[in-house]
Amino acid sequence: MDHLSFAHARTVSGLQIRNPFLAETKVLYPKEFSIALEIVHLIKKRIHIELPKEEAGFIALHIHSALQDKSLGRVNAHSQLVSELVGLIETQMDVTLDKESIDYMRLVRHLRFAIERVDNEERVEEPKAITMLLKQEYPMCYNLSWKLIKVMQRALRKPVFDAEAVYLTMHLQRVQSKYK
Repeated sequence: MDHLSFAHARTVSGLQIRNPFLAETKVLYPKEFSIALEIVHLIKKRIHIELPKEEAGFIALHIHSALQDKSLGRVNAHSQLVSELVGLIETQMDVTLDKESIDYMRLVRHLRFAIERVDNEERVEEPKAITMLLKQEYPMCYNLSWKLIKVMQRALRKPVFDAEAVYLTMHLQRVQSKYK
């Protein structure tokens, strides 16, 4: 409710906040974002104030935080990390990802679940034969996956298991094949 009150006050006074995580929020938390859009619609209908879509993204993060019983700070940190990782991918691959594409959704969801696995210290087994194949066939994607892992380790302050590099490499290869 506090967020809605502040969003209302900002909108009435003409202040707009940029939401740099809007695209990721829509992909990471589609149910929560849908509910947030309904809330924005109800506010418009009841009190004739039109909150911007950016606010729906912030509301979705609050809803996700409440539903998952996670602190809003943790939810925001994970969203920021996903956004940072996507930015690194775009920079390193010299691409601009289509935020509406299925490949983008798959990549962002994979990053989200990888972050959650690391945060929860869940171990994923590394398929050794696939690791060697990916390392040889897609060295750029494999190396980029390790850069992403280093960013995750630094942000989460936890080790990332080697198997994550395999799965990230496969997602990165899919992106690379679509954009090159």
